Amino acid sequence: MTKITTILITLAIASQALAGSHLFDRDRRGFIAGFDIGPGFTRISSTNVDLKGTVTKGTVGFTYRIGYAPDRHWQIYYSHRSSVYANKIWEHYIDLAEKADPKELGYFGFFLFIPVIAMFTDQHIVIGLGSRYYAKESGQSWFFDGGIGLSDIADPYELEVPSAHPKNCHEGWGLFGGVGYEFARHVGVALQVHWSRAEAKGDPQPRRWSALSMMFVTSITAY
Repeated sequence: MTKITTILITLAIASQALAGSHLFDRDRRGFIAGFDIGPGFTRISSTNVDLKGTVTKGTVGFTYRIGYAPDRHWQIYYSHRSSVYANKIWEHYIDLAEKADPKELGYFGFFLFIPVIAMFTDQHIVIGLGSRYYAKESGQSWFFDGGIGLSDIADPYELEVPSAHPKNCHEGWGLFGGVGYEFARHVGVALQVHWSRAEAKGDPQPRRWSALSMMFVTSITAY
């Protein structure tokens, strides 16, 4: 469901922005698109009756943004923030790979590396609407991000199966924010944070999760 929502919202924003603005004219006004990537961590807490505790995982963070800037200070955008971490299945795969013949490992990795990453990693995701404020109209500038949206939390305590299985993907809501500095046109660095919580309704016992992700990213914005 979140994938379909992502595609529809992205297409809607892009069509509206392109209809009324010049594409990538190096002016902060008009259509904008951005991508961020960098290392970080995710801290997930579970308050389930049978699975209580907190786990912190090293992650790789990804964000993409698409939207519209009404002036040179403000940008309004749709955002997809994801903090990706390995689960126990991936760690088991690494253990097996270390014991394999190097030649066999090369062939195996070449054909299966991408599917393995897709299946055997988990994510803390927040998808929603946000805004960015630049302190200066042009040139080098500090900027600040914030927004709210829906979230998915892959619970590390349930990683007996890939995260695509509905058993360990918990939907909820979340907030995101960040601060950064654009040191060259289109390119900057930023500290990003997103937080979310989820709750299983209808169960006889309370089941709740919360997650906090922090990422230090390189932020690229086309305008």
